[in-house]
Amino acid sequence: MIAEQVKIPSSVSAENLNFVTHTAQKESTPGNTEKEEISDNYQRAIFTKRHIFTLAMTFLLLTGGAISVYLLQAQFEEMNMSRMDTLAGMILLIVGIFLLVFRLGFLAYIARLFFLYKPVTSVTEEV
Repeated sequence: MIAEQVKIPSSVSAENLNFVTHTAQKESTPGNTEKEEISDNYQRAIFTKRHIFTLAMTFLLLTGGAISVYLLQAQFEEMNMSRMDTLAGMILLIVGIFLLVFRLGFLAYIARLFFLYKPVTSVTEEV
């Protein structure tokens, strides 16, 4: 079992460990196909009510954020334009454009090196 191979700190609670029911993986036998092993791995995961609640709330938060951005798009644009009209907004815009150009230049440099230098075949020792 994995619990025997790896020392688990005493601060880890049993609730955190019950996410996976089987700690030892099934050994591969000639009768076992890869498809069966994959399905066995999927059957190992158990979601408690706490996990399902966390996933549902995360989904609701993401969906709510996407809907609010869609509904409030005009207000976001208005606020963004009012911020860009100030001196701080202009400085932020210039710094952002400079960083973008710098990153694109670095990417072009890496691409140039990639196409300039080709890998060589490995050298083996022949006896």
